[in-house]
Parts: sequence; C-alpha cells; structure tokens
Amino acid sequence: MNAIKLFLLLAFIAVFSFGQEAKIVKLLNEQFRSEQKMYEPYEEEKPEMIQPFQIENGILSFEFKYSGKGKETHFRRQVHLANVVRLDKDINVILISENDGVLETINVFGENQELISEQQIEHNMFFLEIRKEFGNEKFKNRLLKAFKSAGYEVSNEYWAD
Repeated sequence: MNAIKLFLLLAFIAVFSFGQEAKIVKLLNEQFRSEQKMYEPYEEEKPEMIQPFQIENGILSFEFKYSGKGKETHFRRQVHLANVVRLDKDINVILISENDGVLETINVFGENQELISEQQIEHNMFFLEIRKEFGNEKFKNRLLKAFKSAGYEVSNEYWAD
C-alpha cells in the first residue's frame, strides 16, 4: 500500500512540475509576442520567431532569425533548465547557466537561401531576445516564480532597463 501512495505522490509531483515548465514556456512566448508589437516598422534589428520557446526533456530551446542586407541569420539556443542559475536583465533578458551550459547554433543564409556559414558556440548566457519593454519587473517575478514552482532555484542579481 505504501508503494502505491509513493507512486501516486511521485506522479503528482511530475505532473505538477510539467505544468510549471509549461508556465515558463507560456510566459516567454507571450512576452516575446508582446514585444514584437513594440518594434517600429523601420527597425532592422527585430528578431523573428522561427520556433517558439519549448521545453523537451528539461531543455529549453527556441529559434529565431534576423534578416537584412541580402542575408538571413538563424539562431537556435538551448539550455538544460537544471543548469540555469540566474535571470538577469541588462538591455536583454538573460538566463545565466552554470559553466558553458548554453548551446547556440548560428546559420547564415544568402539571398537564394544558400547556407553561407554555420557555427556552434557553447557559453553561459541564454539571451531571450526580450528587451523592448521597460519596467517589466512583473514579468521577472512571474518567471522566477514559475522556475521555482517547477523545481529550479533561479536567482536574480540585477534588472536594468
């Protein structure tokens, strides 16, 4: 009987944690979409989403691109949530990982969509491409709470606009 209770408890925790990971994804995608409306039509430095934020097997990832001057640069970033230790903002909202836990793949395409270059970099900063909204401490607090509810201890050192 105790084994059944333990199984049910573990199943409940797993479902609850998954729900909180879904909350992290929802917050990130909503903020990204919201900020897209803040760009002026003439702004060239506007990220365009290719693959929204998602979490699979504890790995947060997303893919976006920048277009201009006859080329298109695609970025794919991923980090295991267990490696994320901090959420900060200094122009861009950033997840800081332990060691070099962020894998970034950068592909540059020419005018005819031919691959010009590709590169993979490992580092410790997961830039979320969220940077247009000022005074967004509410977003920070909701995201920190979602991380904590999902079982990840993420701190915050600074939040600068």
